Amino acid sequence: MAKADPGQIEAAKGQIRQGICLLEELGMLPYSGWGYLCLGEVYAESGRKEEAMTNLKKAETMFREMGMDYWLGQAQEALTRLQ
Repeated sequence: MAKADPGQIEAAKGQIRQGICLLEELGMLPYSGWGYLCLGEVYAESGRKEEAMTNLKKAETMFREMGMDYWLGQAQEALTRLQ
């Protein structure tokens, strides 16, 4: 949504945050980690590097703790692109 219409970035961030909260309430941590990864990418797309780093590092930590190697690699690649 944010990539297709940059004017929708705020709406995309709000929807992703809402999804993360719901997933965490349900104990669905793998999916909430993916949400942090997506949120970090949206922040990066909108030029908000600090917020992007915060969310991508959160995703990286979660994926590492859960042993989700594929998604860990995706988070690390996103962090590398940001630097």
